[in-house]
Amino acid sequence: MTWQGLSDAERQVWHDKARSALDEHRRRFPAYAFRPSHQKSMPGGGGGGGTRKKRVREVDPKDTKRCAKIAELLVKAFKGAELDAIHFGPNKGRRGYIKGGMGIASLSATSTMLSLAQFTLSALALLSVLPRHSFARALVFDDYTSRHTMPQATDARSDTQDTQLVARASSPKAVVSHYMVGNAYPYRVEDWMQDIKLASSKQINGFALNLGPDDWQFARITDAFTAADKFNRKSHQPFKLFFSFDMTVVPCSNAEDASLLRKYINVFSGRDSYMNYHDRPLVSTYAGQQCKFGQDSLNDAWMHALMNGDTRQVTFVPFFDMDPIGFGELSAIDGIFNWNSGWPRNDKDLDFSSDQLYINNLDGRMYMAAVSPWFSTHYGPNSYNKNWIYRPDDWLFAERFEMLAGHRDHVDIVQIISWNDFGESHYVGPIEGAQPMSESWTTGFPHTGFLDMIEYYAPAFTTGRDVSKSINADRVFVWGRLSPAGATTDDPVPKPDGAENTEDAVWGIYNSSSRRRSNKMKLDLRDASDCALRVVINKSGQNTMDWSPEGYVWNTHPNTYNFNCFVAVS
Repeated sequence: MTWQGLSDAERQVWHDKARSALDEHRRRFPAYAFRPSHQKSMPGGGGGGGTRKKRVREVDPKDTKRCAKIAELLVKAFKGAELDAIHFGPNKGRRGYIKGGMGIASLSATSTMLSLAQFTLSALALLSVLPRHSFARALVFDDYTSRHTMPQATDARSDTQDTQLVARASSPKAVVSHYMVGNAYPYRVEDWMQDIKLASSKQINGFALNLGPDDWQFARITDAFTAADKFNRKSHQPFKLFFSFDMTVVPCSNAEDASLLRKYINVFSGRDSYMNYHDRPLVSTYAGQQCKFGQDSLNDAWMHALMNGDTRQVTFVPFFDMDPIGFGELSAIDGIFNWNSGWPRNDKDLDFSSDQLYINNLDGRMYMAAVSPWFSTHYGPNSYNKNWIYRPDDWLFAERFEMLAGHRDHVDIVQIISWNDFGESHYVGPIEGAQPMSESWTTGFPHTGFLDMIEYYAPAFTTGRDVSKSINADRVFVWGRLSPAGATTDDPVPKPDGAENTEDAVWGIYNSSSRRRSNKMKLDLRDASDCALRVVINKSGQNTMDWSPEGYVWNTHPNTYNFNCFVAVS
C-alpha cells in the first residue's frame, strides 16, 4: 500500500500530522521565512546574469507506475544493490527523471517516506490498547516522522535564546540525584550500598542528601558515607555524596542555628566519598532565602553560617526561591541550583527560559539545573495539605535531558529530582525505606524504568557523547497515568490542582538498535475504554517484540485520584 492506495480517512491522519508540525514550527520560529538559495549564473546562461533552467521532461504514466513499484519494494525492505538490480520499465536502475528535475534516486528518499508511512500502517512498532478480550486501538512507531532524540544538538525551542546566554568557562560535569534522607529511616549500610550500586550502574555520579534536623539522620548519614567509601574502594567510577540542607525544616533564625550545618560539614566533608567542586566540598540547600541566622541580610546570614570560625570553606550552590536579579548581591554563593527548572509551571511545554534567566544573573558562577520525570502530590488538609501536579506531558524527562545536553556548555551539574521522594511522585529509585504517607499512590507504580532512560541520557550531558552510541538493543519505554484526568471519584481529597493541564496518553520511546536512534511516540487515550497495553515491534514482516507490560491497565472509573505514573521498560 502506498499513499495513492490510502483511503481519504487514512490520508487525513497524515494531513493532520503535517498541519500540527507546521503549527509547531511557526510557534517555535515565528520569524522564520523561507529564503531559497539560487545557483550562480552559469556560462552561456544568457546576458541577464540569471540561473540556467534545467531541462526536464513531464511526468508520464510510466513514471507514476515506476514510483508506485519503488514504494512497494521499499515496503518489502528491498534496498541498495537489491533495489538497483530490479528493472523499472525501459530505464534500468535509478536514473529516470520526473517533473522538477528530481531523479529517481532522490525520489527513492521520497518513496522511503511513503513506505515508512506504510510501515506505520503495518506496524513497524505497534503500541496497542487491548480491552479485556479484544483489540481496541493502536499507535505505531514511524522512523521517518517520529520525533528523534538528538541530545548533541541544542533544543530547537531555545535556539533563539542561546545568543543571549552569558558566556561561561568550561567546567566538570556531573549528574546527581536528590535523595530524601528522611525516607531512609530503616536503612543500614547494606541498603545504602544497594542504592549506590544501582545509581552508579545507571551513570548517576552521586546523591544530593536532603537533610533535616532530626537527630537520627546523623546515623543514617554515617551509614551512607560508610557504604560510599566502601563502594569507591572497588569501583572505577567513583560515587560521591554531598549535603542539600532542607531549610524549610532546619531552623535558621538565630545565630546558633548554624551549628547543625557546621557539624555535618566538619564531620563528613573530609571523607573520600564527599563530592568536591572547584577543590572544595559542595554544599547545597532546598530553600534558605528566608534565613537570617541572627544577621541583617541574606548574604550576611549565609556568610555567617558557612564561612565562619572553624568551618571548612565550601562551594555553596543553594536553591533560593527568589528573583534571580538578586543573585548579584550574594557574594556568599558560588552558584545556584534552579529547583523549579525541572517542570513547566503551566499548560505549556518546558523550555530553557528559566535556566537562561538564572545563568545570565550569575556572573559566570556555577549553575545546577533540575530534571524530573513527574510531579504529583495528593495530601489533604489533615496531613501535609499538598495537592497539585505539574504538567508532565510531551516526554518531559527525555526532552529535558536533551535540552540540558544541548546546553551543556552553560550547565555544570544536573540534579535529578528525585531518587526517593515518594510524596511528590518523582522518584526514579525503587520503592523502599519509609514512605511519608504516600502508599496510596505509589503502591503498584514502579518508576525504576526511568533509571534505564537515565543510563542513555546522563553520558550525553557529562561527556557530550551522542545518545545513539549507547543504543545496543531494541528497547521500549512507556509511562503515563492509569486513569483519565477528567474522571470523578469519591476520594475525600479533591482532584489535584493542575489536573486540567495534562493529557490522557501513554508516552513512549523506542530505541532502535538497527537504526541506532530513539523515536518518541504517543498513544492518545482520550476516548479509550478500560484496556491493557500491548507493544509490538515488527521488522521486515517478523515480530521482534510482542510485549504486554504487566500492570499497565487503563481504568476509566478509578476509586481515588491518582495522578502518579506507571513506568515499564521492555
